Amino acid sequence: MGIIRLLLAISVVINHSTAIFGCRLVGGAVAVQAFYIISGFYMAMILTEKYVGKGSYKLFISNRFLRLYPIYWAILLVVILYSVSLVSHKN
Repeated sequence: MGIIRLLLAISVVINHSTAIFGCRLVGGAVAVQAFYIISGFYMAMILTEKYVGKGSYKLFISNRFLRLYPIYWAILLVVILYSVSLVSHKN
């Protein structure tokens, strides 16, 4: 399922940059809709199989938090450092 989602994401990128690549896999709108359908199915499957029983909601939230937020903080740090370097080079 991950491979299909990857191909759909690549299809969206190629659709947005047809001037560069000159080809298309699937239309961008179809790829986005299919990506969301597959992701929704996958999330429903995970929620019904892995997160069952007492404390499952807290486990789900903590797992999502630990999976998503470190990348956000890392990207924020990179952007801040890049911005500071641009300002210091201007002066």
